[in-house]
Amino acid sequence: RNAVWCLALLPGAVGQVLSYSDSMFAAGLVWLLVVIDRIVAKHEVAQQRINHQWWLVGLLSLVVTASRPNGILVLIAVVCAVWMSQRQLINFVAATLPSILFFVSWMVYCNNKTGDPLAFLTAKNTWLETTIVDFLSDPFERPAVVLHVVTFVIAGLVAFFAIKKVPIWWHVASGVLLIPSLIVGVEGLARYVSLAIPMSILIAISISQWSKLLRSVFFIAAASSMLFLAVNVVRSAWVP
Repeated sequence: RNAVWCLALLPGAVGQVLSYSDSMFAAGLVWLLVVIDRIVAKHEVAQQRINHQWWLVGLLSLVVTASRPNGILVLIAVVCAVWMSQRQLINFVAATLPSILFFVSWMVYCNNKTGDPLAFLTAKNTWLETTIVDFLSDPFERPAVVLHVVTFVIAGLVAFFAIKKVPIWWHVASGVLLIPSLIVGVEGLARYVSLAIPMSILIAISISQWSKLLRSVFFIAAASSMLFLAVNVVRSAWVP
């Protein structure tokens, strides 16, 4: 329950209602992690190899890959899960092939339309991006960046206390979503904190140990920040 409130009220939730496919991405990632964990749990309890279910993981990975340009990076977490649980070639193929086929097809499409197979990436060169180095050298050059970085820091600190509570591939999924944003553009960190679904789970685990009053204060602060960001995205163009 707390994890759902985190997903709904953290500042990055504003991306769920803009013209992005964040909601589809988040749903795909949630079910991807759920199915992987069920496969691993069944294998550990019954010591049975249930290879066919990795094809379902492959289909869910396809949803993640097709809904966001950087969704393909989540395959790193999928490969990590296969490697640590049922390390067979057929499982690697089942879990990754649909996404790889889609991604290659998309690059071919981009090349046919624009002459650049990586148009979805090189297009960012025209955006006013701020890296973490830029932020540290001049923190207040763009006011939106401060909110994104503060959200990332607070969420990271709260989540840290539950870091041992989830499987390693959950952390990999969070890392492949958050680290590129630090390098390429910090003015999206709040959204990626919300999109990195394991972060909401870790935060929920941590705050479940707090008093009801502290949890309420946390959610009120989160929701206020989200509304503040939403207003400024619309009125002050707080986007790269």
